Amino acid sequence: MADVPLATLFAQLGSSEHGLSSAEAQRRWLKTGPNEPAAAANMAGVAQLLRLFLNPLVMILLLASGLSAMLREGVAPTATVGLGAKPMALKNRRRAG
Repeated sequence: MADVPLATLFAQLGSSEHGLSSAEAQRRWLKTGPNEPAAAANMAGVAQLLRLFLNPLVMILLLASGLSAMLREGVAPTATVGLGAKPMALKNRRRAG
């Protein structure tokens, strides 16, 4: 796309270096509606929890905590899972809000 001249891109988009005219903006708004992001799919809580396990970092932390538990390291398994779970929960909260 970097090879396409700017004039060609403007022509394909029906625009110019000055943007859309008020009439064209109104026409497009009436045709397609307001410029809003697509609504996120509403996943059930269990599905969201299972989706977390697809993250490679979470998989590594769970593997490490399981190994630590098998070696009877005490608090380490809980701390390892906690270190992985808290940032992921915060990340998801920021996305939702």
